[in-house]
Amino acid sequence: MVSLIGVVISNRDYGPRLPGLFASLAAQTVGLQRVACVFADDASSDGSLEKARALGSALPFARFEARAVGPLGHPARTRNAGFDLAGAADPLLFLDADDLLLPRYLEACLEALERGAQVVACDYEERSPEDSRIVRLADFDPALLRTQNILGIGSMMRREVFLALEGFRDHSDYEDWDFWVRAAHGGFRFARVPEALYVHMRHGVGFSSRAEARDGRAKAAIVAATPGFFPPETRRWAKALLEGKPWAQPLARGVIPREEDVRALRDAWAALRTARARREG
Repeated sequence: MVSLIGVVISNRDYGPRLPGLFASLAAQTVGLQRVACVFADDASSDGSLEKARALGSALPFARFEARAVGPLGHPARTRNAGFDLAGAADPLLFLDADDLLLPRYLEACLEALERGAQVVACDYEERSPEDSRIVRLADFDPALLRTQNILGIGSMMRREVFLALEGFRDHSDYEDWDFWVRAAHGGFRFARVPEALYVHMRHGVGFSSRAEARDGRAKAAIVAATPGFFPPETRRWAKALLEGKPWAQPLARGVIPREEDVRALRDAWAALRTARARREG
């Protein structure tokens, strides 16, 4: 028996975006008869759930379910609740409700999985109300993942990856990055599809923008939760930042400092303290 592709959509108040997402699923070159689609709604107040039920039931999914799962208050919890509704689907794709897929997305990811990958990421378009840009991913390299999130939520994975990691965790506001770090640390095989087949929307308001406002602690929480993936100096930085040590600065948004960056931070703080002591002396 061929397993269904599980598409899990997490949503909170993105009702106006849903027609675009479901239209992009309808346009896939892989027939929706192979797809089990779950819409997990985290206590929306804009009629999202009813709209999703109408849109999803009009498409020929092998199985479609739209259910209220909230209030949960964090994307990680909503995605995990969606997984629980997806049955035995394998592979899995987690989407935010404002995402869009180009027609070859499912086909291209399945081809990469069939070649032996366990996690597949596509190049993507980042779109905002002001402009858009194509993001070309680097070929997967754990060293890059230690410093920045080089994958998005719109990445397909084998079910075994999700089960081994016990789902997404809510200890960091960068739950996607945390998930990929744990997958890489667990030795799972990553592959890149060098086509922009996914559209990621950026908005001024939302959970992701609030996560950026808490950037430092969110990054440090990733390091603290999977310390074996990171070098000693980076672990020291994360511990110090979470403890409120003044030398442990967040640095650039979305970037975890390398060992040399941490040493530079400590040296700069030591120089500042020396200069202050001289002035006060």
